[in-house]
Amino acid sequence: CREAFAAACHLLLDCATFPVYLSEEETEQLCATLFQLPGAGDSSFPSWLKSLMTICCCVTDCYLQNVAISTLLEVINHSQSLALVIEDKMKRYKSSGHNPFFGKLQMVTVPPIAPGILKVIAEKTDFYQRVARVLWNQLNKETREHHVTCVELFYRLHCLAPTANICEDIICHALLDPDKGTRLEALFRFSVIWHLTREIQGSRVTSHNRSFDRSLFVVLDSLACTDGAISAAAQGWLVRALSLGDVARILEPVLLLLLQPKTQRTSIHCLKQENSADDWHRWFNRKKTSFREASAGPEPQESGSEEHLPLSQFT
Repeated sequence: CREAFAAACHLLLDCATFPVYLSEEETEQLCATLFQLPGAGDSSFPSWLKSLMTICCCVTDCYLQNVAISTLLEVINHSQSLALVIEDKMKRYKSSGHNPFFGKLQMVTVPPIAPGILKVIAEKTDFYQRVARVLWNQLNKETREHHVTCVELFYRLHCLAPTANICEDIICHALLDPDKGTRLEALFRFSVIWHLTREIQGSRVTSHNRSFDRSLFVVLDSLACTDGAISAAAQGWLVRALSLGDVARILEPVLLLLLQPKTQRTSIHCLKQENSADDWHRWFNRKKTSFREASAGPEPQESGSEEHLPLSQFT
């Protein structure tokens, strides 16, 4: 059963990348319907997509779940890439007013999942959250044989999810759980993710390169936890990470947070120059106003008070 399901998923991936030949009218019709949102019914959702989503979330067999998740993530990534290519191509044709394939057949690879359906899955369902929860639960100590595959899928999901908070929320909530046992288990699972994603993040083969910065900050904060067991677990992770040369990997998100443009300091000399320019501008406007009033009046009146330049210009 497992081998048959894996073979069927492999066949699905091969069919998803098979191109078709379309005429100009068919290509325009495809682009017009491709980005439309599906109707109220679920008839627009392919049966294979609903079956894969069900297996990803509801089956208890880790192997079948991982094969289904891997297949669906690959199809989603492929669909997103193809949709971007088609959309960019049509925009360029419309802006230039010239279609080089006018009156000719065009070879097109149709996204297996339409962008409208992907949008519905991201905004109207909790599919990504459910899959993230499934993969997070597989990182327990009883299923160590699935850890490598599970972490690879978890990171791919993290990069393909609509937002980076989907996977990060699950990790952070577990790390901050009031139950001590849950927090210790979360520290163990985070350590597994951290060490197994070392090579994955270095390759940077995904379209989105995301990291687990929020979770890292929570773990670093656990070093000062008053509970000895939690702080010891965090220290154990840190010692191993430093021994494997992760100094830059740990410090990079911290330094990026501290060196954001919003925290940039402004030189006092620049502030003095800005104030000096503002003083000159205000003084010049006052002089123009006084000149206009003097020329408009019948007789110029002598003023006992003399306009002076801003004192800051001479200090």
